[in-house]
Amino acid sequence: MSQTPKSAIEAAVHRTDDIARLKQHLHASGMVYHDFAREQRQTSVVHRWPLLGELAARLTDTPSVKEQP
Repeated sequence: MSQTPKSAIEAAVHRTDDIARLKQHLHASGMVYHDFAREQRQTSVVHRWPLLGELAARLTDTPSVKEQP
């Protein structure tokens, strides 16, 4: 029986491992996986805490996400 991840980080790592195993099993190493739910969570967090968006923008040299009025 597999263990249940204890935190959001462990859950994300577990999910990434599952996707990597599936790609390996299907011999689809060139397949691109796009996690839309993760992107939505990140956008939600940036809108909730704008400072995180500013810091992320500085780290990636991309324009920050501005809160919509």
